[in-house]
Amino acid sequence: MEIIEDRQALATYLEKNVPGEASIGFVPTMGALHEGHLALVRKARANSSLVVVSLFINRRQFNNLDDYEKYPRNVQADLSLLETVGPDVVFLPEEDNLFRGVAFPVFDLGSLDDRLEGKFRPGHFRGVFEVLWVFFSLIRPRYVFMGQKDLQQCAVVEKLLKQHFPFTTLCMVPTVRDKDGLALSSRNLRLTPEERIKAAGVSRALLSAANALPGMAWTQLRQDLLETIHQAGFSSEYVELIQYPEFSMEQRYKPGSLQAICLAYYTESVRLIDNAWVKSPLSAGLFS
Repeated sequence: MEIIEDRQALATYLEKNVPGEASIGFVPTMGALHEGHLALVRKARANSSLVVVSLFINRRQFNNLDDYEKYPRNVQADLSLLETVGPDVVFLPEEDNLFRGVAFPVFDLGSLDDRLEGKFRPGHFRGVFEVLWVFFSLIRPRYVFMGQKDLQQCAVVEKLLKQHFPFTTLCMVPTVRDKDGLALSSRNLRLTPEERIKAAGVSRALLSAANALPGMAWTQLRQDLLETIHQAGFSSEYVELIQYPEFSMEQRYKPGSLQAICLAYYTESVRLIDNAWVKSPLSAGLFS
């Protein structure tokens, strides 16, 4: 496992080690790795000739500076975990080295920038675009592997690829959950034991709603989810039924369409998101 910190050094390494017919699989992360990240690397390892993993906490995509400062950091633990799944390269750049001299093109986010995550985290997706623009331009991956938990981010990445990197394909990997149903997230480390138990209850309610939706009214299921969040002592930000990848907000189940329930809420000090596909033939196994 090669550890590279310099942008030019990574470009030189890839030029020497990637023959024309090889495919690069890329897994972008912000560290604080867990089994969900390792699942992405395993998927990349199984489908790519060479695997690159980035460890970079991208300040530009944090609309809340306090959240950035409190984001978990443990590079040595991350590297130890990565050793178990065997990426070829770990890219560990400093911010100045990564962005120095970069001129960004125009990127049209469309309505994704003013819905759900775009609405409640202004500037977030612009920050995601900027860091991925640099990564994709530098690494030129054939595949990029991302988790379903960040579903709206996946939609943004698909749009970015279509506009600027048509040679790269997004591979969306299903959300990895703990035994109690809670979606694995680096931010879970900041939950108290009591908050974690209650957050797992929210995730289980979400999964139940996604399974029930084809036979129940969305208005009732949405109200039930909101009550679950509030009874747990959390503050809800949104609970919506969306159409993927447009993220239009729907009022009812539409057979044959690709829909998901997305939610975001706050504990005392942590913001959590989760989502689940509505159980329809089209969504089953689509990206896995």
